[in-house]
Amino acid sequence: MTGPHSTTIYAVAERAGVSISTVSLSLNHPHKVAQATRARVLAAVDALGYRAGAQRRSRTIAVAAPFSSSPSYYRRLEGILAEAAEPRIDVIIHDLPAANTLASPLLQVLPVREDIDGVILMGVPPSTEVEELSQRTGLPTVLVDVIGSALTTINGDDERGARLLGRHLRQLGHTEVVFVHEPLVSEDYVASGSLRWEGLVAELGAPRRLVADQQLVQHLGAATAIVASNDAIAAQVAGLLKAAGVRVPQDISLTGYDDGDLAKALDLTTVRQDFAESGKAAARLLLAHMAGNAGSIRAVTIAVELITRGSTAPPRPPKATGAASSTE
Repeated sequence: MTGPHSTTIYAVAERAGVSISTVSLSLNHPHKVAQATRARVLAAVDALGYRAGAQRRSRTIAVAAPFSSSPSYYRRLEGILAEAAEPRIDVIIHDLPAANTLASPLLQVLPVREDIDGVILMGVPPSTEVEELSQRTGLPTVLVDVIGSALTTINGDDERGARLLGRHLRQLGHTEVVFVHEPLVSEDYVASGSLRWEGLVAELGAPRRLVADQQLVQHLGAATAIVASNDAIAAQVAGLLKAAGVRVPQDISLTGYDDGDLAKALDLTTVRQDFAESGKAAARLLLAHMAGNAGSIRAVTIAVELITRGSTAPPRPPKATGAASSTE
């Protein structure tokens, strides 16, 4: 087999009987190429051991995430940039739609060009075809905040974090707890909120699940505590509660997940994830893959920590029946 450092895109095109643009499309935009043609190109790639960009001396990685809709990915990006600075890795950033807003949330095409040496994909799960493409071409790929992939992943310990929240509320005396999450257009992927829900179930039984919308408060019923799937949802819930005259934590306790400036401003009990460290871990692992030194590492779990603040308190005791008439 010819090595990747001596194989060119022209050799792949010649072996597959296609143009170099078709090779490029097959590797980077497979949905634009007929299945039979793509199969010939991938067979040529396998036979020749080709990997795009292997002949260049400089190195470039692509980082893709729903940055616009989820600011926490900027904090992860800070860690990636810090790790990429010393070896002078160029970083190209791609903004993606949030997975929870899409009817088809699985990423169908890796956002790469021929000069990309590695990819960090955050918050958007890849399709099986994209995973297979990455493995076939040998393109180093690391996923962050993506669950259930065959590729290398970096994730926070979401289930344990939720268990810490559930235990905290149980110790305060809460038995009526609801889990509030963002709307999901599709259930074709495992969101981090699903693991947080499982952690709560392990500690509290089976809390009710509600969507964060304008009707939330009227559906709370006898709940004495709310666990929001993240701090942004908790902020939204806090606004709805305030508008309805419900006090936190006097009338109901509220928790979030992630921690940062927003949680501090809200005095919010939450779970802290070290986003910068998850970004650094992803970059270190990707660079190791690019150098052929990653070994058998396929998953890294980032530790989490419970942060207690003023948004949680013991539940209010129920009002005594007939208390008003007894004071007459």
